[in-house]
Amino acid sequence: MIYRENFDNILVNEGRIMNYLKRAIINVKRNPMKSISLFILIFVLGSLIIGAISIHQAVENTEANLRSQLPAVASITIDSEAIAQHTLEMGIEHYELVTEWITPELVSEIAVLAELQAYEFSLQTNVVTRGLNAVFVPSVTEMEVGEVKFRDILLNDISFRGFGVEAFDNIPLHGVHRYPMANITSEVISIISGAPFTQQQLDYNESVALVSNVFADENNLQVGSIINLNSIIFDMRDILPNTGPEDWYTEVNVQIEKTWEITVVGIFELAQEFDYFSGDYWMSAMQESLLQNRIYLPNILVNEIASFTIYWSNHYNPIHVLGSEEQINFRNLFLLENPRDMNYFINSAQELLPEFWIMGDLSNTFRNMTASMDMILWIADLILYAAIGAIIVITSLLIILFLRDRRYEIGIYLALGAKKGEVVAQILLEVLLVSVIAMIFAVFAGTLISVSLTNQMLETQILQQQDEIGEMNPWIEIPTDLQIFNPREFSAEQMMEAFDISLDATTLTVFFAVGFGALLISTTVPILYIVRLKPKKILL
Repeated sequence: MIYRENFDNILVNEGRIMNYLKRAIINVKRNPMKSISLFILIFVLGSLIIGAISIHQAVENTEANLRSQLPAVASITIDSEAIAQHTLEMGIEHYELVTEWITPELVSEIAVLAELQAYEFSLQTNVVTRGLNAVFVPSVTEMEVGEVKFRDILLNDISFRGFGVEAFDNIPLHGVHRYPMANITSEVISIISGAPFTQQQLDYNESVALVSNVFADENNLQVGSIINLNSIIFDMRDILPNTGPEDWYTEVNVQIEKTWEITVVGIFELAQEFDYFSGDYWMSAMQESLLQNRIYLPNILVNEIASFTIYWSNHYNPIHVLGSEEQINFRNLFLLENPRDMNYFINSAQELLPEFWIMGDLSNTFRNMTASMDMILWIADLILYAAIGAIIVITSLLIILFLRDRRYEIGIYLALGAKKGEVVAQILLEVLLVSVIAMIFAVFAGTLISVSLTNQMLETQILQQQDEIGEMNPWIEIPTDLQIFNPREFSAEQMMEAFDISLDATTLTVFFAVGFGALLISTTVPILYIVRLKPKKILL
């Protein structure tokens, strides 16, 4: 019996729904001008809404496309802009502002914010040593800058030999704190002989090193060779004015010298090519020379060497203080598994960083695109909010006008015993019938229009940005620790190719959610109008 009653209730409900639908279709057909008016309104405003939403989705897709062409790397760096602004406002020397230093513990805490392939906290120092020679980039040694050969200029920045000093040279040391090495995972270098460090070698501070193949050839090194790495401290206290490195770095001025015997366990080569002829060849040469001369050592060993060097250098060269043993120079690198996680990772990491530190990436390589898309997004937001507001207000007024013309019809329904909820349901169904058809047409029309207009606007904006910025050097605004990836600014053509404005499930879902949401809100006032109707007052 119970099952029979439930079945009868289902049939009754289905019958009511069919009655609502039939009456709704009849009323739509019976009032074609009103239906067409509502259709045009929803179609036009819906086209604007889908266009604005498509642009928003396109910006996200475009940034993801551009990021996918770049290494998914980030680095903590000093916030130079904030320091400059604070220095200007407060009159404080910039080096006094940074009171908190980045620690390995903080780097490890940040590393769990996203899925990473690898990360590193690397201590850095340079030693003046004997018996080792710095190497140069062969492909640029014959380039000329004016009447001066590029090799001669580069010599001065890379090696003491540029100043006529033959007995000593300046060698950069790069600490490694964990396996796998971030520079190997991120394909900055690749091991061609021997093996990378093991975690045991790093934890127990074994005296092991990785050197480049070019550096090894220059200094007759191979896997198993012993490097006598000196840290030589020169007495600079009595240096006379108008003298140069050739007068400073002499055997007579040597005061303290400590030697570490280090075994070469691996030889690497650079895994990327540096392009000297389409960008800043000076910075490219500097970065390649730095990598070719870099000796990789365990972090603990670099800390030991740096502490020794800083302490005695500050003692014998008080004019040029290197820093403190508690603030040894460092580099850091985070290599993400998925480039799409970059924005979330940077924003989350920023909350953990001390004042005057920021998390940076390679996004400045498409800064022209970002600036251009920001302008288009601003316009899209304006259109979106205006269209949503218009669809709520105008549709609401339009439906009220339609209902006033049908108040006798509604009064008859109510007098015959129809519930107000049933009348409301029928009116909503009529509105939805027309609106759904209009929104489907709006999807295609709005997308086509937004593709055409946005492409033209974006291309114009990008070219305008490039004209205003000119041949700017992308290295300037890229964190120092990421310059080893040899980034270059995207061309206008590359950025336009990455721009992807197309229909997808996310765009359609957002559009119909916003559209139906606006329509439901717009029917609030008409529903209140129906609820307040009294059939006697209407019919008498």
